[in-house]
Amino acid sequence: MDTPSGVIMKKVITESNELKKQLKRIKPGVVAVAYLGKGWLDYLGKKLPDKLIVSPTPGSNPKSIREAIKRIGIKNVYFLDELHAKIYLGKSEALVGSCNLSRNGFEENEEAAVLIDDKKGVETLQAVIANYTALARDAYPEDSDKREKLKWLDKHKLKPQKSLGRRRSNTKSSLEDYLKKPNKSIIHLSTFVVEDYKFNKQIINKKVPETQGVKDLASYFKHTFGLRESLAVKPGDWLLLCGANKDGTPRKAGRIYWMFAHYVISGGVSDKSDKSVTKLVATRKGKEPPFPFELTDSVKDGIRKQWPTKKQEDHDALFKNNKTVEFLSDVMGKLRRVRK
Repeated sequence: MDTPSGVIMKKVITESNELKKQLKRIKPGVVAVAYLGKGWLDYLGKKLPDKLIVSPTPGSNPKSIREAIKRIGIKNVYFLDELHAKIYLGKSEALVGSCNLSRNGFEENEEAAVLIDDKKGVETLQAVIANYTALARDAYPEDSDKREKLKWLDKHKLKPQKSLGRRRSNTKSSLEDYLKKPNKSIIHLSTFVVEDYKFNKQIINKKVPETQGVKDLASYFKHTFGLRESLAVKPGDWLLLCGANKDGTPRKAGRIYWMFAHYVISGGVSDKSDKSVTKLVATRKGKEPPFPFELTDSVKDGIRKQWPTKKQEDHDALFKNNKTVEFLSDVMGKLRRVRK
């Protein structure tokens, strides 16, 4: 992968989990990407960028761009049709590679990026961003120009296609099928905001001996999730996770996905922001069992709308499977009424 002359690459990253981890860690103040898509907020962590440069062309999601404008202001969102770079620039580090700021970029596709942490490299990228900003100002000098371009993008956006990447569905079962089964998979429901925990390697190594000598546990596992110790999740259970706002309410376009519990390790993590989070749930890489049911767009929308209007810390009751089944039955009931 080419980088500016003299720039030192710290490492090349190809694992989805590691890409997400590094992006949140560097807290980019500037993001310049060809495409902005669904789920973009899930990957940035608590701090949003001060500046976003994006190509307002088919491939970018106009709803996502409008959401960015709402959150950081239209003056801080720049349009550059010809932009094809993907740069996430922090104060002293940057992530540069193939990943657009979207679910496809950080979940679906096979991507690669380099982490740059030398002073010269960061200064070079700052100059690149300054050039993009000047070009964008010339192309769309007024806020009204950006709004008109978004109207055009509404008419010309790409139609959603069935994913061909790693997140493709591995089941033909519907939510209705799941609810009819006498012996249901155990499902625990939870929101997630920003994963800010650290792995306790000594404990994990003891419970999962094959991790001994592994330096980067985030890349070793396919998925990881930190829970309160009191929550009764067991190996073989499923987590149904929903991206949420800080108050625990689901994001309108927040990611919803399945996670299989291959490992449940008490004391496997520690979380500075929530000391009660000590239990690690992890999914090993490789083929998972069939999902309990397919998460269609209508089912995901139904889950978001039905979610209790409580703060996240009050959601523990949903981790009991009978409560989850009751919740999903309510979702199914509303979907049936909508179909009629």
